[in-house]
Amino acid sequence: MSLKKIFVINLVIGIFVCLAHIPLVALKLSGVSGFESVNLWQVLPLIPFDLTLLLGAIAALAGSDERKSKILPVHAVILGLLSVVIIGMLLWFVLLGIPEGNFSWSPGLGAALVGYSMHVSKRAFYQGTNKLMANAGWYSAGIVFFFELVLMYKFYVMHFT
Repeated sequence: MSLKKIFVINLVIGIFVCLAHIPLVALKLSGVSGFESVNLWQVLPLIPFDLTLLLGAIAALAGSDERKSKILPVHAVILGLLSVVIIGMLLWFVLLGIPEGNFSWSPGLGAALVGYSMHVSKRAFYQGTNKLMANAGWYSAGIVFFFELVLMYKFYVMHFT
């Protein structure tokens, strides 16, 4: 995958996460009803990462190859942290239980994000030619997808049997 494609994907991810988090904080701070349960301590730390992903992708797409090579490791770290959060939440739900209330999980989305972040991290930090590492993104996505299926089975057993 070319660097341009990686940064276009990062731009799309950056737009979506900024559209998800920034209005949420604005609505919570303005006192709009329906946002009382939003915990700002969970959302506010994400905004610098969201903006870094968005603005870094814009700068990389508008800049030279040298700029792209400097921004790629930053994006790899941010996406790696996202993967750690996704895997942590997934394991939490599988091992400790599904939370009460309006719980939702999109099977496949976590696997795709973890696999993609592994690909970006490999592209940014790994320079070797190991054939196992060539497909590390697919392997990690498959493992996460397996645990997503376990979570969906657990959800099914809890609510439909």
